[in-house]
Amino acid sequence: MDWNNVERMWKQVKGKVQEKWGKLTDDDLEVIDGRRDRLEVKIQQRYGFATVHARKEVDDWVRWQIPASPRARRRTRKSQLALASMKSRGTSGSPRFR
Repeated sequence: MDWNNVERMWKQVKGKVQEKWGKLTDDDLEVIDGRRDRLEVKIQQRYGFATVHARKEVDDWVRWQIPASPRARRRTRKSQLALASMKSRGTSGSPRFR
């Protein structure tokens, strides 16, 4: 999912935002109103994060939301299957040094 989708679906997404950043109030979410810059500022204020850290938090959160397109969903499923098969074989995907 990209930020344009988050902005478009703000009323549905703001509950997930509040789950992730529980210190944000309902008033904060109303002020944010789907604007990424406002979300980053509120996260900085409530959690005392640096600007770069707040931006990274939002980037990471957006990245882990449901992919926007069916094509992206297929890619996600394939990568999840690859990770699952590596875990079942006991490999982490990186070479082991002995």
